[in-house]
Amino acid sequence: MNTAHDLVVYYWTSLVSNKNSNTLDQQRQEFQRWLNDTHGNSTDAQPKVQAEYIDTHLKRTKPKNFPELERAISYCTQHNCKLVIVRLDGLISQEKFSALLATDKLDFFCIDKQLVTPAALSV
Repeated sequence: MNTAHDLVVYYWTSLVSNKNSNTLDQQRQEFQRWLNDTHGNSTDAQPKVQAEYIDTHLKRTKPKNFPELERAISYCTQHNCKLVIVRLDGLISQEKFSALLATDKLDFFCIDKQLVTPAALSV
């Protein structure tokens, strides 16, 4: 049985981007740093990563669909997990992306934009 400490990690990367900060390896390192900084010295058990989902954008235009994010959200709501978005960048301005996150049953955290929370989206 999953606990509230179970996590699902979502990565978004672009194969056409020149940003080095958006590579999958760098995002995985960023997630690991966050996990260690947040839970490394805790006496509680470290959260368990239940699943990883990766949307890879292949075009120079803004993404319109986020199939892996949809799968991640579905997994989180079915298994009572918290979604951790490693790199939000400008995706929050995408209406489709924001709409997917704005579900009442989803608990999420954005590592790079910590002010984007479920409560902030509901406003």
